[in-house]
Amino acid sequence: MILTITINPAIDKTIIVDSLHVNGVNRVISSREDLGGKGINVSKVLTKLNVPTIACGFIGSRNYAKVSAFVDHEQLPTDFVLVDANTRTNTKIVELSTHSTTDINEPGFEVTQKEINQLLSLIDSVAQEVDVVVFSGSLCQGMSLEQYGELIEKAASKTKVVIDAEKLALQEALKHAPLLVKPNVSELEGYLKVEFTSETDLIKAAQEVLKTSNTQMMLLSHGEHGSYFITTSQVIKAEALKVPVKSTVGAGDSMLAGFLSEYVKDKNIIEALKVATACGALAVSQEGTQSFTQEEVLKLKENVNVKELTWR
Repeated sequence: MILTITINPAIDKTIIVDSLHVNGVNRVISSREDLGGKGINVSKVLTKLNVPTIACGFIGSRNYAKVSAFVDHEQLPTDFVLVDANTRTNTKIVELSTHSTTDINEPGFEVTQKEINQLLSLIDSVAQEVDVVVFSGSLCQGMSLEQYGELIEKAASKTKVVIDAEKLALQEALKHAPLLVKPNVSELEGYLKVEFTSETDLIKAAQEVLKTSNTQMMLLSHGEHGSYFITTSQVIKAEALKVPVKSTVGAGDSMLAGFLSEYVKDKNIIEALKVATACGALAVSQEGTQSFTQEEVLKLKENVNVKELTWR
């Protein structure tokens, strides 16, 4: 069982255009809405892969009927703390001509100490019964880094913790020695305030982050350049699959879900990295955060090339 925690959820609205014209009229080719938020995206993919999961965190009560319809459609097990507000809408504008995505993200609702305490209690009661707790995404208004750290520490006292966050949230999370962190290269550069010029520099920096934070593993995604599983003594690289890119929304979440779906079974890193790569490729080949099937993943993962890099 994998528990996901989404602090700042969203309804993702994906708009497809040929080209985005600023200060001009834009004709929409298609649009769709999906229940989003990084942890929720992870749980959606896990559900499709037949891995038991519960999506937890905060959710707005004022438009919960809309959220509930998405939950029912995805057959997604949830246990949310209700906040007296609307769940925000994040708009993703996908340009077909440039294969680029423009994000317009609303700030989201504000939570109170009472609601944070409710989430702490939920984690306290459920975490010891799960294999992993995944904290994914940004913080919402009203939550401090210290309060975020309390949530992570509560989960870490019961089971293993996985983190997908950036900037100050990642910095706070690393204080609690998680099992795994999942940045992309841009997020790692932002965290370290550097720009990598070689694969060697990239891997050395990642291993230093693991060493100084007592974090065991990193799943590092690098778009068309592939992805890496990194520990302080091992580096395994998966080549990216060549697929038509429609949207990058939720690709990292899908990759993380794919990795964890295999890791919690038998800790087979090679198989986990293959499934992660297949899930990431399927995610970018679809509009929005649409789900894909387990059969599609199993078929595509056979095309993934994985190799261990010689490293000291």
